Amino acid sequence: RPFAPGCQVVLTELDDQGQPREGRQRQIQHGGPAGNGVVATPIAPHTSRSEVRPCEDCHMNPRALGLGDGPRPLAKAGGPPLADLSALDWPADWSALSDPILEPLTGQTHQGARPLNRQEVARVLRFARCLPCHRQARDPVLADPARAYARIAPGGDLYLKHPAMVEKALR
Repeated sequence: RPFAPGCQVVLTELDDQGQPREGRQRQIQHGGPAGNGVVATPIAPHTSRSEVRPCEDCHMNPRALGLGDGPRPLAKAGGPPLADLSALDWPADWSALSDPILEPLTGQTHQGARPLNRQEVARVLRFARCLPCHRQARDPVLADPARAYARIAPGGDLYLKHPAMVEKALR
């Protein structure tokens, strides 16, 4: 299930005089029921809005896949990040649910919830390749992607024809 970024808790511990304690500045809180202070909440996008988003909005979007607006080294990509998190030893921006190798970064508000894993991201991206040609809701490829993949795989009835069909569509 997709996630929405939640609360991001970063704290600085102060001494009795109100000064930051050495080594206790700008830390991401760890522990607690969510696991850490950068939290995401699962959502059901197909039921949370009345209009339909184009498939590409999720299937071809790194942020929707949990990779954030990158992931990228902060302050090195085109445009300033929402916040410079380099001082926090955080490998991505606030919108990333996973690091570049798809290991979860964020805590979760729901037991058992998690970002997409490598296999799931690969499946979403594999399906994204079909979207330029297969756009209609009643398209059999959208209704049963596994069957469609079997048809274009070696031994499938479209194995030899599909590359020519793709080439023709791209002309």
